[in-house]
Amino acid sequence: MTPEPEAAIPAVPGLPLLGSAPALARRPHAFLTALPRHGDLTSVRLGPARACFVNHPDLVHRMLVTDADVFLRGRLFEKAKPFLGEGLVLSEGPHHRRQRRMIRQAFRHGRLVSYAATVDEVARRRIAAWPPGRPVDLVGELQRLGFDVASHVLFSADADPRVLETIQHTFPTLLAAIMRRTLAPTDLLEKLPTRSNRAFAAANREVHEALDRVIARQRATGRDTDDLFSALLAARDENTGRPMTDRQLHDEVLSILSAGGETTATALTWSAYFVSRHPPLQARLQREADDVLGDGPPDLDRLARLALTRRVITEAMRLYPPVWLLTRQATADAPLGGHTVPAGTNLFYSPYALQRDERFFDRPHVFDPDRWLPDADERRRRHAYLPFGRGVHGCVGEPLAWIEAITVLATVARRWTLEPVPGRSVRPVFRTNVVPRRLLVTPRPR
Repeated sequence: MTPEPEAAIPAVPGLPLLGSAPALARRPHAFLTALPRHGDLTSVRLGPARACFVNHPDLVHRMLVTDADVFLRGRLFEKAKPFLGEGLVLSEGPHHRRQRRMIRQAFRHGRLVSYAATVDEVARRRIAAWPPGRPVDLVGELQRLGFDVASHVLFSADADPRVLETIQHTFPTLLAAIMRRTLAPTDLLEKLPTRSNRAFAAANREVHEALDRVIARQRATGRDTDDLFSALLAARDENTGRPMTDRQLHDEVLSILSAGGETTATALTWSAYFVSRHPPLQARLQREADDVLGDGPPDLDRLARLALTRRVITEAMRLYPPVWLLTRQATADAPLGGHTVPAGTNLFYSPYALQRDERFFDRPHVFDPDRWLPDADERRRRHAYLPFGRGVHGCVGEPLAWIEAITVLATVARRWTLEPVPGRSVRPVFRTNVVPRRLLVTPRPR
């Protein structure tokens, strides 16, 4: 018998010439959450080119884990390379595996103990400085705190704060440009001498030059410390015994600063947003912080007992994952969802959409930290929760991210009650990460 021809990948209707590019750019949340109506794998035209959007967590798992050698990082990561270089976030193949093994040495339990003490010290100092009874924009405040934590965990030998501030201020420009270039209908736009392209080039040059100055200063101190930078310097390739090159070290430090200053800060911003708008939950969070921490430091044992605090952050990252859209590219013809994805196809998947899909989460638009209680049904959401990625490219710094996020939120709970500023709406902005435009709250002393 002649086999039946394979059905074409369902195509999403779009505009002439532009396809779905305007819908994705203007209302990404609405566009992405509507895609499953067309199928678990859909073909979408973005300008003159077509891409596939993967709308089911089992298919995403296949890309990230089962067939990870067939699906490489893709368009978003290609556009991020001028900024983040060949760090662990972007690298592939043998280079990625070698770097991952080396960097994991810096996140062993003994080192995490030291990092936790640094996180606690920075968080206490920054959070205590909030003005009582006066509005605070938590978007900027928590980004500064996150960057401060990341820089102190990296460099216990004091780095030049002016240089670090330069790096921090360039990040929003660069992250916005990366997503804009990823979704652009043609690569020609990024080659034009536009104002945004000139701003990207200037910010990119500034951040790399500033980071080189920080690293040179840290090397010159010659101090053997317990910071993350010293751990990266000491890491050795298990096969050759060689350390990282200066370029590798530069790119990994930049990736860590980006993760600590932007990604973790984004998770904390949304966590604080939901806590401030749910007074009974905030009271529970405060009681937990008082009962578990008392007057003592949040060491690793105590952090592990802050179960509600962790659930709040987990649920905030479900509704607003730090990175809302990610990519892969097929290196060969590959079966996926009952179809064949041709070699060279760009694929997109959205943790934001997957984590709001009613097929996998009950009442998906409702903030409910108790959905993460240990006895809750985890079967349907096993592959649908993706804030830290999965497989060979899963976030190697996840343990440190949890230490930072839980410590900061618990520190806020111990000291303040957060009240929303009346009449202020909170609107998410979709850059590489999803952040509110502003988040004004009034901290009241407990």
